[in-house]
This record gives sequence, structure tokens and C-alpha cells, in this order.
Amino acid sequence: MPRNESTVSKKAKGTSVSRSSEEALVSGDADLACRRLAAAGPVKKAATRKGKSSSYNAYMNTKLSEIKKADPSLKHSDAFKKAMDAWKAEQKGK
Repeated sequence: MPRNESTVSKKAKGTSVSRSSEEALVSGDADLACRRLAAAGPVKKAATRKGKSSSYNAYMNTKLSEIKKADPSLKHSDAFKKAMDAWKAEQKGK
């Protein structure tokens, strides 16, 4: 399916695919297109927006820091288990 000019230019702006690579793909020279894509390097992802932290995540962050301050020698996995147990106990009380 042939592409119109606006689609080709948008694709070239959004990724590292150059117009000549796109033309090579359309003309059937896949080997040339692959070499050009490999030379262009990896495609960088666009920055994603982080959503609002859930109440569980916010609770765990604060509870973990409290537990670590109380006992710095405690392993992270053990501290996480304590924080998770505290979360479960708090949720049962609601």
C-alpha cells in the first residue's frame, strides 16, 4: 500500500527511519534498508508521564522508610514483608 507524503514525513520524524530507508523498503531493497536502519542506531522512546501514585504505593514508601529507620540492619525483603503486613492489617480495620 503506497504511503502519501505526510505519512512518510511523520514516520521519519517519529523514528530513526530516514526517507531513503523508507524508499528502499518500498522499492524492495530490504538489505539496503536494514543496513541503513542498523547504522541509524536505536530508536529512543518518548518520555512517558508518570501517573499519580496509588494509596498502596504511597503507604508502602512511607512505611518502608519508617521500618528502615527503626532497624537499618533489616533486609529489604523483611522490611517489605512487615510493611505489607501492616497494610493488610490497616485494610482489615477499615
